Formats: sequence, structure tokens, C-alpha cells
Amino acid sequence: MKRLTVFIMIAALLAALLLLGGCSLLDLVGGLDESPSSSQSPSASESDTTAASPSASDSTASPSASDSTASPSASDSSAPPSAVVSPSAPHTYTDVTYNNGGISIKYPELTGMVDLAAQSALNQFISDAALNGTDGIDPSETDYEIVDTVTLNTADVFCVIFDGYSSTQGAAHPYTFLHTLILDAANKQSVRLNDLVKVDADFVEMLKNAEYTSMSYDITPGIRQDIIDYLDSSGTEGWLTMLAYADTDGAETQSFLTTDSLVVSVGVPYALGGHVEIVLPYTQLGTQMTNHDVWTALGL
Repeated sequence: MKRLTVFIMIAALLAALLLLGGCSLLDLVGGLDESPSSSQSPSASESDTTAASPSASDSTASPSASDSTASPSASDSSAPPSAVVSPSAPHTYTDVTYNNGGISIKYPELTGMVDLAAQSALNQFISDAALNGTDGIDPSETDYEIVDTVTLNTADVFCVIFDGYSSTQGAAHPYTFLHTLILDAANKQSVRLNDLVKVDADFVEMLKNAEYTSMSYDITPGIRQDIIDYLDSSGTEGWLTMLAYADTDGAETQSFLTTDSLVVSVGVPYALGGHVEIVLPYTQLGTQMTNHDVWTALGL
């Protein structure tokens, strides 16, 4: 009887505890049998975004291919430029040296052009300009040297200067000179100063007020004034006559182009350097520019 009473009391106590915990006896038994790993690893269908392995659509963890902050598209301006050579790429060339006794002349020779006929024609212009005037030189009595510098090289415009030095036995002093060549490569022709600008009184005033430079020495304000006085000795008409023959055979007045300027080279006495260069930035030419194809090709 006592055992029965104790059993009833224990059963009542267990029932009370289960009721207070809010679960059934079956729940309690199921919890004891549950595998411990299932409570630590959420199922694949778990929608909780704080889980250790977010889904592929979670933009904070693995950006998609269209995310501009991770992998720029081909149209993204911050992407590196294309390696394809631009159509405006410059010409390739090699240096050629002509030697004959005391004569040494260096000049460029264009290479690699698809149009071989055009390449041949342009190279003929270059070699003719480089060798111009050598027929009357005795190589046994004269040291005659020319070195070349390419001052502008685009797909459509090629410009080279020939800086020369000549010393003949018995002469009072050597002679320095500058020959130039501007090629309109697109049209396979050479270009002169008066093709590019209006040579008039306004252009003369531009030259008088421009920057003066020399390839052999620094021009001081005093020397600059001496040069202008020499060039201006025959007035504006003297300038215009000099400029009218610019870039012709034997002319001391030559012109060439750089990346930012038109340069006019004029002959002066040996004491003033033999020749000086007058620099006119393209931005200052204004209405003096003609409508020549060279300017169009340069985007001016």
C-alpha cells in the first residue's frame, strides 16, 4: 500500500513538471533522442541572412558580374585603354647615312607602310631635301655635315629638319644652315610656308613680336633686337620678299612644324648664329591660317 502511494505521488509530480514546461512527454523523449549536430547546422532552406554561408544573391558577400565596383565592363571609362594602334599612329622610320669623302648626311627613311608606292614617293621627297645642294661640293676640300631631327610625326603629317654645317678650306669661317621639309603624307606632297599661312603685313608683325630661339646659343634681349634690326632693315617689303621664297631650293628662309608651333627659320649673319628660329604657337595664328589639309589633319 505504501509502495502504491509513493508511485502515485511520483507520477503526479512528473505530470506537474511537464505541464509547467509546456511540452508533452513525447516531446521530451524526442528531444533526448535528437542528434546534437542538427541544432548547430541550419538546413539548406534556412532563410536567415546571418547564416555563415549566404546565398548567391547576397550582394554584400559575392558581387555579381554586373557589379561595377568589382569587375568593370568593357564600356567602363576607368578600364585600361585598348592595345589596338590608333589610325593616327605615327610613321616608323630608320636613319640612313650618306657618306662621300668629307660629306656626311643623315636623314630618315620611312618603313612599314602598306602603300609601298606612297612610301617610295615620300622617301624620295626626304632624300632629295637632305642631299639638296651637294652636287657643287668638292668632298675632298669641304667638310659638310647634316644631322636630321623629326619634329612632327603623325599618320598624315611628317616633318623633318636638317641641321647643317659646312667648312671649306680657306674660308674665313664655317657656314651653318637649316633645311626643312613638311610632308602632307596623306596627299603625298611637300608643303611650303605660304601654303599654311597668309603671308602679309599682319604675319610680319606676328614674326617681329614672337619668340626667337637658336640651336647653338641663348638669345639675349640685346641679341634679339640686333636680329630684328637686321631683318627689318628693308622694312615690311623686305620681310615679305624673304618669306615669299620660303622653303624653295637654296632659300635661307625655311619653315617647320612641331607638336604645338609653326616655326620659321631665317638666315642671319654668322656673328648672329647663321640662322635663328621664330616660334609661333598654333594658338596665336588665328585667321592667318589657311584651310590647308595639314591643319585639318592636325585637328586645328
